[in-house]
Amino acid sequence: MSASSASAAQRSDRHSGAEPITVSRLTVNEIINDRRTITAEMALRLEAVTRVSAAMWLNLQRMVDLHRARAALAETLPRLRPITAKREFVEAGEEPELEDF
Repeated sequence: MSASSASAAQRSDRHSGAEPITVSRLTVNEIINDRRTITAEMALRLEAVTRVSAAMWLNLQRMVDLHRARAALAETLPRLRPITAKREFVEAGEEPELEDF
C-alpha cells in the first residue's frame, strides 16, 4: 500500500465515525439513520471524541423521545386530568442529583 493510499484509508476511517469511538459502523449508521437511540454509554463515547458533553447528547435524545411521545399521545394527553392541585416544576439546571433518590 502506498503512503498516499494509506493516508486516504486513515482519513476514510476517521470520517466513518466508528473507529474513534470503538463501535461498529453499523451502530453509528443506525444512530445516524434514527434506528438506534443514544444510550448513556454511547453519550460518553461521543463526548470523548467530539468534546460535546455526554449530558448534551443525552438531552438531545431525551428531547427527541419527548417529541415523539407527545405526537403519539396527541389525542390522549388533553383528556388526562391532574391529580394534584398545584403543578410542580423543576427549573432547568436544578434537576435532582442521583444521590437525592
